[in-house]
Amino acid sequence: MIRGEWFITPHAVERFRQMTQPDWTYEEALDELVGVSQRARPIRALYPGVWLYRTPKRRVDGRRVSGDRLVVSYRLPGAPQLVTVLPRGRRDETPDRYSGASERIHHD
Repeated sequence: MIRGEWFITPHAVERFRQMTQPDWTYEEALDELVGVSQRARPIRALYPGVWLYRTPKRRVDGRRVSGDRLVVSYRLPGAPQLVTVLPRGRRDETPDRYSGASERIHHD
């Protein structure tokens, strides 16, 4: 669904919901993800055409949480795709599996 800067995949919405508020509906998680992703800033390229973004810190249930890590692909034609939300935690995690998946999907 395109709402905001990019197409947000159902997988990204589900990952965000699981990590943020598991009791939210899909629509509630999508609305929140659209809002926080609009404030995200690019951190670095993970692979050609695949970028890591970070959202600002925010409050969830009265507690301050670190920003979410979003993986955005610019590899396919059309709008960029927010493909997943990475778990908070180690900074050295590199999502190798997203590069291969993008290469298999992209056909020139």
